[in-house]
Amino acid sequence: MISPMNQPTDILLDDFEIFFEIGSGGQSKVYYGIETTTKKPFAVKVATQDAFFPTFTKEVEFLSKLDHPYVIKNHGQLKKAVGGKKGKKNSWYYAMELAPEGDLF
Repeated sequence: MISPMNQPTDILLDDFEIFFEIGSGGQSKVYYGIETTTKKPFAVKVATQDAFFPTFTKEVEFLSKLDHPYVIKNHGQLKKAVGGKKGKKNSWYYAMELAPEGDLF
């Protein structure tokens, strides 16, 4: 999915290199990211405001309990970025399984 033309953005999250936006909604943006330790691709969901923390908490808790072949799997837990650029400093985020075929609808 990443070609040589895709360079990492200047968005920094503690354990992911972020390459490009793959979706957005009212409370968050989803990026294509590579986990720095495993080099595996994930969809990284980043809250657009701290006010969405309660919603994110419920979402991560709910996704963590689901295990079904037709449901995207959560990867890890909700984290708060300690560094970054482009307004992502101190943003809440979590990673989930990447749907390689794109949109889920």
